[in-house]
Amino acid sequence: MSNEAENVVYEPVGSEELESKNILTDKYPDPDMQKSEEFNSIEEIIEYATRNNKNFKNLFSGKCNNKEYSTPKDAEKALIKCLILYTQNQEWILEILNKSTLKRAKWDEDSYLLNLVYEVLVLKDNEPAKQTKSEGKQDVNQDINEDVDLDERGFSKEILDQVEAEALWVLAIGDPIDYILTTVEKMHVGDKNTQEGICISIAGQSCSNTDGIQISINGKSGTGKSNAVKKHLHLVPARYKRVTNVSSKALYYMDLRPGMDLFFDDKDPDPALEEIFKRCTTNYQEYTVYNTVKEQGRLQLLIPPRINWYFTSVESHVTTQMLNRQLLFDSDTSTEQDQNVFELQKKNAKIGKSSIEVNVQVLICRRIYTHIKEQLFRVKIPFADLIELKMINDRRVFPLLLDIIKGYAIFKYQQRSVDEDGCLIADLEDFDRAKRLFEAKAESVITHLNENERKIIRYIITHQSAIGCTYDEIVNGTEIPYKTVQRIVNGRKDRAESGLIEKYNGLDKIESTESKYEQETRCNPDTGSENVVNTGSSSRRVTRLKINTENVNPWEVFDNGFVYLKEV
Repeated sequence: MSNEAENVVYEPVGSEELESKNILTDKYPDPDMQKSEEFNSIEEIIEYATRNNKNFKNLFSGKCNNKEYSTPKDAEKALIKCLILYTQNQEWILEILNKSTLKRAKWDEDSYLLNLVYEVLVLKDNEPAKQTKSEGKQDVNQDINEDVDLDERGFSKEILDQVEAEALWVLAIGDPIDYILTTVEKMHVGDKNTQEGICISIAGQSCSNTDGIQISINGKSGTGKSNAVKKHLHLVPARYKRVTNVSSKALYYMDLRPGMDLFFDDKDPDPALEEIFKRCTTNYQEYTVYNTVKEQGRLQLLIPPRINWYFTSVESHVTTQMLNRQLLFDSDTSTEQDQNVFELQKKNAKIGKSSIEVNVQVLICRRIYTHIKEQLFRVKIPFADLIELKMINDRRVFPLLLDIIKGYAIFKYQQRSVDEDGCLIADLEDFDRAKRLFEAKAESVITHLNENERKIIRYIITHQSAIGCTYDEIVNGTEIPYKTVQRIVNGRKDRAESGLIEKYNGLDKIESTESKYEQETRCNPDTGSENVVNTGSSSRRVTRLKINTENVNPWEVFDNGFVYLKEV
């Protein structure tokens, strides 16, 4: 195992340490010693602190007491605490730290040192506030303020101002989507297309000429589908989201505001909630109105425009109308993904990291989303007439692609031009990124089917011959459990149009009676030849599934190149 301390020299506690030591002076010099306004350079700070602060002198030179600083990180924090007494200039602090003997290779990894500086600046003594008895007995009937990011309360104004400046820099000359995806990756490894889809969905809420992009993630339990959404929404300010399960009518009483995100975890919506979903997505740019009666008078309730709905479920038992309004993703169930998640879990456990924490990158992402959500854009795609699709029989597909392009343009609104009408102009970079995401999800976009549903359809098309496939053949060929295959094909009894029979045009279920003959081989004594003879028969009812592919086989169009630009 490598020595993490590298150049750090740990010294035992001895008589030298105890020699006329003034602990308060060593750790926290008198205010007279804090003369940050007088320093003109980092050299002056180093010289002054070395002369007046014994703790700084020892830490800067790499002499660490192994009783007081049990890990290199503790020593690094102590040195930063010393430095902020003389300056809170972030660049100067980083320069001085890199001149110290404490420097480790880890400092160059993934903004490690920058995060450490922020952590010390925010949590000065690194001690959580004690909870009083009265705080511990909160009234259970008291509403929680869902619009406040309580986890940001400990950050100073100086830090938040720096975070705001960094967010503006990313929007002005950086890549906001890549920044958000990189931040999510540290909390939820993998599922990059899903995370990018959520980004674009949220950006669409700031567009006045879009139909909106709703997200649904399917996958078996334990594959991280809920975690993917939760970790992403952690980067969205509290005032723009609600993570909840509610009754359908309760949505009208939640005081929602335009452009909010609703996350329904592991839930197939009941028919009433599905009906409201369809109304809200149909009226995406308008208020959805519900009239009821209260105290013998009319009560008008509203759900505001541009509300996004995020669902996760093991299987998607919803109607085709609802599926037509969603962008479907499947959780990654690969062995490689299992290993990546395992490694991240071990890494977090080793350093004591919370699964959801607030660091500099999280704060920056929240400010990026805030700047996008505070505006409402109208987006033009000047090259729209040059876009071609291999299949255009589903009229919802092309508008979805256009909405994805608009989402990418909105993320780079500070780097895109605006025409005389005040419209944001998408460019070819936005098209290329939209094309990549769209084609990565083309199968689910076109068919509106999840992974297991697509497996079943693919198997039938490939193996049906002239008579179709039985349930047993599909089970053996796809390795999907028998009951699951039946449920996917036929749907749930309490949900209309929730099975493949209703969802997939051209799939037929054929019921027939098939005879099974009992045979044996007998030898003809006269000729010596062997003949197969029927000795009996039995009949049984058999269900076969068959797909009509005479007109079109949609599975042939999902290669790269489904979307392309015409030559001018």
